[in-house]
Amino acid sequence: MKPNAFMDEKELLLHLKEGHERAFNQLYQLYSPRIFGNILKLVHNRSLAEDILQEIFLKVWDRRVELDPDKSF
Repeated sequence: MKPNAFMDEKELLLHLKEGHERAFNQLYQLYSPRIFGNILKLVHNRSLAEDILQEIFLKVWDRRVELDPDKSF
């Protein structure tokens, strides 16, 4: 794996699928603000939105081998 940031989403998902924690962290940094904002609009509760966001990313990690890097995250 490269020492620098991943170049594109497909490469990022490939590394995540292989179990690289750095890829997971980068995916979280890229997508969590937008996902959190969408959740917050739905539930109107910051604490609940944070819990839901964590559950989502736990599922992403747990099911990473099922990811298809050719599809958009």
